[in-house]
Amino acid sequence: MEIRDILKNLREKNRLTQEQLAERIMVTRQAVSRWETGETQPNTEALKFLSREFDVSINTLLGSPRQLVCRCCGMILSEDDLISREPDGSYNEDYCKWCHADISLKRTILKPNWRKKDMSIYETCPVLESDNFLVRLVRNEDCDALLKVYSDKNALPFFNSDNCDGDNFYYQTKERMKEAVDFWNSSYENGWFARLSIVDKAASDIIGTIELCLRVSEDEFNNMGILRVDVRSDYEKEEALFEIITLMTPCIPQLLGCTGIITKAPIYAVERIKAIQKAGFSRTEHLLIGKTGYAYDGYWAMESNLQ
Repeated sequence: MEIRDILKNLREKNRLTQEQLAERIMVTRQAVSRWETGETQPNTEALKFLSREFDVSINTLLGSPRQLVCRCCGMILSEDDLISREPDGSYNEDYCKWCHADISLKRTILKPNWRKKDMSIYETCPVLESDNFLVRLVRNEDCDALLKVYSDKNALPFFNSDNCDGDNFYYQTKERMKEAVDFWNSSYENGWFARLSIVDKAASDIIGTIELCLRVSEDEFNNMGILRVDVRSDYEKEEALFEIITLMTPCIPQLLGCTGIITKAPIYAVERIKAIQKAGFSRTEHLLIGKTGYAYDGYWAMESNLQ
Protein backbone atom coordinates (compact mmCIF):
# COMPACT_ATOMS: atom_id res chain seq x y z
CA MET A 1 0.00 0.00 0.00
CA GLU A 2 1.31 3.46 -0.90
CA ILE A 3 1.74 6.26 1.60
CA ARG A 4 -1.16 8.23 0.12
CA ASP A 5 -3.56 5.35 0.74
CA ILE A 6 -2.16 4.71 4.22
CA LEU A 7 -2.61 8.33 5.25
CA LYS A 8 -6.15 8.49 3.93
CA ASN A 9 -7.11 5.22 5.62
CA LEU A 10 -5.64 6.36 8.96
CA ARG A 11 -7.36 9.74 8.74
CA GLU A 12 -10.73 8.19 7.97
CA LYS A 13 -10.26 5.51 10.63
CA ASN A 14 -9.74 8.29 13.17
CA ARG A 15 -12.78 10.15 11.78
CA LEU A 16 -10.86 13.28 10.90
CA THR A 17 -11.41 15.61 7.98
CA GLN A 18 -8.41 16.84 6.02
CA GLU A 19 -8.84 20.21 7.66
CA GLN A 20 -8.94 18.72 11.17
CA LEU A 21 -5.82 16.63 10.55
CA ALA A 22 -4.03 19.64 9.08
CA GLU A 23 -4.81 21.68 12.17
CA ARG A 24 -3.55 18.97 14.52
CA ILE A 25 -0.19 18.57 12.80
CA MET A 26 0.18 22.27 11.93
CA VAL A 27 0.08 22.14 8.13
CA THR A 28 -2.42 23.40 5.56
CA ARG A 29 -5.43 21.41 4.36
CA GLN A 30 -3.96 21.65 0.85
CA ALA A 31 -0.81 19.86 2.06
CA VAL A 32 -2.87 16.97 3.41
CA SER A 33 -4.82 16.84 0.16
CA ARG A 34 -1.65 16.66 -1.91
CA TRP A 35 -0.33 13.83 0.27
CA GLU A 36 -3.50 11.82 -0.23
CA THR A 37 -3.50 12.30 -3.99
CA GLY A 38 0.15 11.34 -4.19
CA GLU A 39 1.17 14.71 -5.58
CA THR A 40 3.66 15.19 -2.73
CA GLN A 41 4.81 13.31 0.36
CA PRO A 42 5.18 14.49 3.95
CA ASN A 43 8.65 15.71 4.92
CA THR A 44 10.55 14.30 7.89
CA GLU A 45 9.00 16.65 10.44
CA ALA A 46 5.49 16.04 9.12
CA LEU A 47 6.05 12.28 9.32
CA LYS A 48 7.01 12.63 12.97
CA PHE A 49 3.82 14.54 13.69
CA LEU A 50 1.74 12.01 11.75
CA SER A 51 3.41 9.13 13.60
CA ARG A 52 2.42 10.64 16.93
CA GLU A 53 -1.06 11.59 15.79
CA PHE A 54 -1.94 8.13 14.48
CA ASP A 55 0.26 6.22 16.96
CA VAL A 56 2.05 4.24 14.26
CA SER A 57 5.73 4.08 13.33
CA ILE A 58 7.12 6.14 10.47
CA ASN A 59 8.05 2.88 8.78
CA THR A 60 4.37 1.87 8.85
CA LEU A 61 3.34 5.26 7.47
CA LEU A 62 5.73 4.76 4.56
CA GLY A 63 4.31 1.33 3.76
CA SER A 64 7.01 -0.63 5.60
CA PRO A 65 9.78 -0.24 3.01
CA ARG A 66 12.36 -1.44 5.54
CA GLN A 67 12.52 -4.55 7.66
CA LEU A 68 13.17 -3.08 11.08
CA VAL A 69 15.63 -5.03 13.22
CA CYS A 70 16.61 -4.27 16.81
CA ARG A 71 20.20 -3.08 16.76
CA CYS A 72 20.80 -4.70 20.14
CA CYS A 73 19.27 -8.19 20.10
CA GLY A 74 18.53 -8.61 16.37
CA MET A 75 14.77 -9.12 16.82
CA ILE A 76 12.72 -8.43 13.69
CA LEU A 77 10.31 -5.62 14.54
CA SER A 78 7.42 -6.86 12.46
CA GLU A 79 4.74 -5.05 14.46
CA ASP A 80 4.64 -1.54 15.84
CA ASP A 81 3.96 -2.79 19.36
CA LEU A 82 7.43 -4.41 19.37
CA ILE A 83 9.15 -1.09 18.66
CA SER A 84 10.56 0.99 21.50
CA ARG A 85 9.35 4.46 22.40
CA GLU A 86 11.03 7.58 23.68
CA PRO A 87 9.76 9.34 26.83
CA ASP A 88 7.63 11.67 24.68
CA GLY A 89 5.82 8.68 23.17
CA SER A 90 7.51 8.79 19.76
CA TYR A 91 8.80 5.57 18.21
CA ASN A 92 12.50 4.68 18.27
CA GLU A 93 12.78 2.30 15.32
CA ASP A 94 16.34 1.24 16.17
CA TYR A 95 15.44 -0.96 19.15
CA CYS A 96 12.82 -3.34 20.45
CA LYS A 97 10.98 -2.11 23.53
CA TRP A 98 12.81 -4.53 25.83
CA CYS A 99 16.36 -3.60 24.81
CA HIS A 100 15.52 0.10 24.80
CA ALA A 101 14.17 -0.15 28.33
CA ASP A 102 17.42 -1.80 29.42
CA ILE A 103 19.54 0.82 27.66
CA SER A 104 17.48 3.64 29.14
CA LEU A 105 18.01 2.19 32.60
CA LYS A 106 21.74 2.10 32.07
CA ARG A 107 21.75 5.69 30.83
CA THR A 108 20.23 6.83 34.10
CA ILE A 109 22.66 9.08 35.92
CA LEU A 110 24.11 7.17 38.83
CA LYS A 111 24.39 8.80 42.21
CA PRO A 112 27.84 8.44 43.76
CA ASN A 113 28.23 5.54 46.16
CA TRP A 114 28.79 7.03 49.64
CA ARG A 115 31.21 4.17 50.41
CA LYS A 116 33.43 5.03 47.46
CA LYS A 117 35.91 6.89 49.67
CA ASP A 118 36.54 3.71 51.69
CA MET A 119 37.65 1.66 48.67
CA SER A 120 41.13 2.29 47.31
CA ILE A 121 40.29 0.90 43.86
CA TYR A 122 38.37 4.12 43.14
CA GLU A 123 41.35 6.28 44.06
CA THR A 124 43.76 4.49 41.74
CA CYS A 125 42.85 1.39 39.78
CA PRO A 126 45.99 -0.75 39.65
CA VAL A 127 47.47 -2.47 36.62
CA LEU A 128 48.12 -6.11 37.49
CA GLU A 129 50.30 -8.47 35.51
CA SER A 130 51.04 -12.20 35.49
CA ASP A 131 53.09 -14.32 33.11
CA ASN A 132 50.41 -14.34 30.41
CA PHE A 133 47.88 -11.66 31.30
CA LEU A 134 47.62 -7.98 32.11
CA VAL A 135 44.55 -6.51 33.82
CA ARG A 136 43.73 -2.80 33.79
CA LEU A 137 40.70 -0.51 33.82
CA VAL A 138 38.48 -0.84 30.75
CA ARG A 139 38.87 1.85 28.07
CA ASN A 140 36.61 3.15 25.32
CA GLU A 141 39.01 1.88 22.67
CA ASP A 142 38.50 -1.69 23.96
CA CYS A 143 35.05 -1.89 22.34
CA ASP A 144 36.01 -3.80 19.18
CA ALA A 145 37.89 -6.49 21.07
CA LEU A 146 35.24 -6.71 23.79
CA LEU A 147 32.53 -7.18 21.17
CA LYS A 148 34.21 -10.49 20.25
CA VAL A 149 33.84 -11.54 23.88
CA TYR A 150 30.27 -10.44 24.46
CA SER A 151 28.94 -11.66 21.12
CA ASP A 152 30.42 -15.11 21.77
CA LYS A 153 27.42 -17.40 22.23
CA ASN A 154 29.61 -20.16 23.62
CA ALA A 155 30.87 -17.83 26.35
CA LEU A 156 27.42 -16.48 27.26
CA PRO A 157 26.42 -19.34 29.63
CA PHE A 158 29.43 -18.55 31.83
CA PHE A 159 28.76 -14.81 32.27
CA ASN A 160 27.40 -13.92 35.70
CA SER A 161 24.36 -11.69 35.12
CA ASP A 162 22.84 -12.16 38.59
CA ASN A 163 21.17 -9.02 39.95
CA CYS A 164 21.95 -7.05 36.77
CA ASP A 165 18.46 -5.75 35.91
CA GLY A 166 17.89 -8.32 33.17
CA ASP A 167 21.11 -7.70 31.25
CA ASN A 168 22.54 -11.04 30.09
CA PHE A 169 25.71 -9.40 28.66
CA TYR A 170 25.09 -10.72 25.15
CA TYR A 171 25.94 -7.80 22.86
CA GLN A 172 25.75 -8.22 19.09
CA THR A 173 26.54 -4.72 17.86
CA LYS A 174 29.38 -2.26 18.38
CA GLU A 175 26.89 0.37 19.46
CA ARG A 176 25.49 -1.88 22.18
CA MET A 177 29.00 -2.72 23.32
CA LYS A 178 29.83 0.96 23.53
CA GLU A 179 26.69 1.55 25.60
CA ALA A 180 27.93 -1.08 28.05
CA VAL A 181 31.46 0.37 28.25
CA ASP A 182 30.05 3.86 28.84
CA PHE A 183 27.92 2.48 31.66
CA TRP A 184 30.90 0.61 33.14
CA ASN A 185 32.97 3.80 33.10
CA SER A 186 30.18 5.79 34.73
CA SER A 187 29.80 3.12 37.40
CA TYR A 188 33.51 3.28 38.18
CA GLU A 189 33.46 7.07 38.44
CA ASN A 190 30.57 6.85 40.90
CA GLY A 191 32.06 4.04 42.95
CA TRP A 192 29.56 1.27 42.23
CA PHE A 193 31.84 -1.26 40.56
CA ALA A 194 35.08 -1.47 38.62
CA ARG A 195 35.27 -3.22 35.26
CA LEU A 196 38.73 -4.18 34.07
CA SER A 197 39.91 -5.53 30.73
CA ILE A 198 41.95 -8.73 30.56
CA VAL A 199 44.76 -8.56 28.00
CA ASP A 200 46.51 -11.63 26.62
CA LYS A 201 50.06 -10.30 26.50
CA ALA A 202 51.35 -12.69 23.83
CA ALA A 203 48.43 -12.02 21.48
CA SER A 204 48.11 -8.32 22.42
CA ASP A 205 44.38 -8.95 22.51
CA ILE A 206 41.62 -8.28 25.04
CA ILE A 207 40.01 -11.60 25.87
CA GLY A 208 37.57 -10.67 28.61
CA THR A 209 36.80 -8.50 31.61
CA ILE A 210 36.76 -8.63 35.38
CA GLU A 211 34.20 -6.86 37.53
CA LEU A 212 34.86 -6.06 41.17
CA CYS A 213 32.30 -4.66 43.58
CA LEU A 214 31.58 -4.60 47.27
CA ARG A 215 28.30 -6.23 48.27
CA VAL A 216 26.20 -4.41 50.85
CA SER A 217 23.24 -6.57 51.78
CA GLU A 218 21.26 -8.25 54.52
CA ASP A 219 22.22 -11.77 53.45
CA GLU A 220 25.26 -13.87 54.34
CA PHE A 221 27.35 -12.15 51.64
CA ASN A 222 27.27 -8.69 53.21
CA ASN A 223 30.62 -6.87 52.93
CA MET A 224 31.97 -9.51 50.56
CA GLY A 225 33.78 -8.62 47.37
CA ILE A 226 32.10 -9.97 44.23
CA LEU A 227 34.46 -11.21 41.52
CA ARG A 228 32.98 -11.64 38.05
CA VAL A 229 35.21 -13.06 35.33
CA ASP A 230 33.96 -12.95 31.72
CA VAL A 231 36.24 -14.50 29.09
CA ARG A 232 35.98 -15.53 25.47
CA SER A 233 34.99 -19.17 25.13
CA ASP A 234 38.48 -20.22 23.98
CA TYR A 235 39.80 -19.01 27.36
CA GLU A 236 37.18 -20.82 29.44
CA LYS A 237 39.86 -23.28 30.54
CA GLU A 238 41.20 -24.19 33.95
CA GLU A 239 44.75 -22.98 33.36
CA ALA A 240 43.82 -19.56 31.98
CA LEU A 241 41.06 -18.96 34.53
CA PHE A 242 43.30 -20.00 37.42
CA GLU A 243 46.01 -17.56 36.36
CA ILE A 244 43.51 -14.69 35.99
CA ILE A 245 41.70 -15.40 39.26
CA THR A 246 44.87 -15.79 41.33
CA LEU A 247 46.19 -12.57 39.83
CA MET A 248 43.17 -10.76 41.31
CA THR A 249 42.28 -12.45 44.61
CA PRO A 250 45.30 -11.40 46.73
CA CYS A 251 44.57 -7.68 46.23
CA ILE A 252 40.74 -7.64 46.31
CA PRO A 253 40.36 -7.27 50.12
CA GLN A 254 42.61 -4.20 50.07
CA LEU A 255 40.99 -2.72 46.95
CA LEU A 256 37.42 -3.10 48.21
CA GLY A 257 37.87 -3.23 51.97
CA CYS A 258 35.94 -6.51 52.03
CA THR A 259 36.03 -9.43 54.45
CA GLY A 260 36.09 -12.11 51.77
CA ILE A 261 35.40 -12.86 48.11
CA ILE A 262 32.58 -14.63 46.30
CA THR A 263 32.37 -15.71 42.69
CA LYS A 264 29.87 -17.73 40.69
CA ALA A 265 30.36 -21.00 38.84
CA PRO A 266 27.31 -22.90 37.53
CA ILE A 267 27.38 -26.69 37.89
CA TYR A 268 28.15 -27.12 34.17
CA ALA A 269 31.20 -24.79 34.34
CA VAL A 270 33.59 -27.70 34.82
CA GLU A 271 36.82 -25.87 33.89
CA ARG A 272 35.87 -22.82 35.96
CA ILE A 273 35.03 -24.90 39.02
CA LYS A 274 38.42 -26.64 38.84
CA ALA A 275 40.13 -23.26 38.58
CA ILE A 276 38.35 -21.62 41.53
CA GLN A 277 38.79 -24.70 43.72
CA LYS A 278 42.48 -24.66 42.96
CA ALA A 279 42.54 -20.93 43.76
CA GLY A 280 41.11 -21.56 47.24
CA PHE A 281 37.35 -21.06 46.82
CA SER A 282 34.85 -23.45 48.41
CA ARG A 283 31.26 -24.03 47.43
CA THR A 284 28.70 -22.32 49.65
CA GLU A 285 25.06 -23.29 50.02
CA HIS A 286 24.08 -19.72 50.84
CA LEU A 287 22.04 -17.81 48.28
CA LEU A 288 22.67 -14.32 46.97
CA ILE A 289 19.44 -12.33 47.42
CA GLY A 290 18.88 -9.90 44.56
CA LYS A 291 17.28 -6.45 44.56
CA THR A 292 13.92 -7.95 43.62
CA GLY A 293 14.13 -10.67 46.27
CA TYR A 294 15.12 -13.38 43.79
CA ALA A 295 17.64 -15.85 45.23
CA TYR A 296 20.67 -16.82 43.12
CA ASP A 297 22.71 -19.96 43.71
CA GLY A 298 26.01 -21.35 42.42
CA TYR A 299 28.33 -19.19 44.54
CA TRP A 300 31.78 -20.06 45.86
CA ALA A 301 33.52 -18.23 48.68
CA MET A 302 36.94 -17.92 50.27
CA GLU A 303 35.70 -17.80 53.83
CA SER A 304 35.22 -21.06 55.67
CA ASN A 305 32.34 -19.71 57.79
CA LEU A 306 30.21 -19.49 54.63
CA GLN A 307 30.26 -23.27 54.16
